[in-house]
Amino acid sequence: MDVEPFVRRITDGSWSVWDDERNGRVSFTSAVGDSTPSDSLTAGFARMPPGGWLGRHSHAATEMYHVLAGQGVVHVDGREEPVASGSVVFIPSHCVHGLHNTGEGDLEFVYVYAADSVADERLRYTYPDDTDAAP
Repeated sequence: MDVEPFVRRITDGSWSVWDDERNGRVSFTSAVGDSTPSDSLTAGFARMPPGGWLGRHSHAATEMYHVLAGQGVVHVDGREEPVASGSVVFIPSHCVHGLHNTGEGDLEFVYVYAADSVADERLRYTYPDDTDAAP
């Protein structure tokens, strides 16, 4: 596929909302990937309410989070690290990871990973046992 450069605003995409024990309580929209002509990268914006989380999971694509607002705890490969505005998290391929909002306001972050779309990578998710899905 021939890929052309493009510019897109976060507000141009549609929002997906997860609200269940396995995947977590988080909403997100992809600016690159999914409905754009990208063939190897997905990037977007996510918002997590107070007490919200992204369930622990792993996938083939390497991923990065850049926290823009709020505070929380990221779970990466069995470790827990605090994150806040300005934190950048690198997540290697197949590394179990998740995120939990521990603050009083929304936790907002940009995500980037080396896959064509959220839907494409979602098909390859693996989860640790169910006791680790929620924070």
